[in-house]
Amino acid sequence: MTAVLVAHDGGRWLPRALAALTASRRRPEVVVGVDTGSTDDSAELLESSDAVDEVVVAQRGTTFGAAVAAGLAAAGESVIDLRDSRSSSSETVDWVWLLHDDCAVRPDTLEQLLAQADRMPSAGVVGP
Repeated sequence: MTAVLVAHDGGRWLPRALAALTASRRRPEVVVGVDTGSTDDSAELLESSDAVDEVVVAQRGTTFGAAVAAGLAAAGESVIDLRDSRSSSSETVDWVWLLHDDCAVRPDTLEQLLAQADRMPSAGVVGP
């Protein structure tokens, strides 16, 4: 399980989001923080957090989707282009947890999401 935490001028909310991620009972194997060209201290907050394993700094104006793709690439995860009908993968699907700088999760959030995924094995996306 890889988590990608995208931040954009989120210095106001990011400390709470990072503290909540640190307090999670179930932690992702890898957490990548992606800063999308913030003009505040978001990148520094990601860099100094024990909750984040790796930080990617992208250009200002990077979209959420592009930031997620950059985070997954930094974690060594492959990204499948669903628009390409020739794309196929026989690999086991690994879950990706998408977070934003203003998202302070409860300690059991990831446990609950994964439990729901187990109850619905055909689900491709689960959320609150």
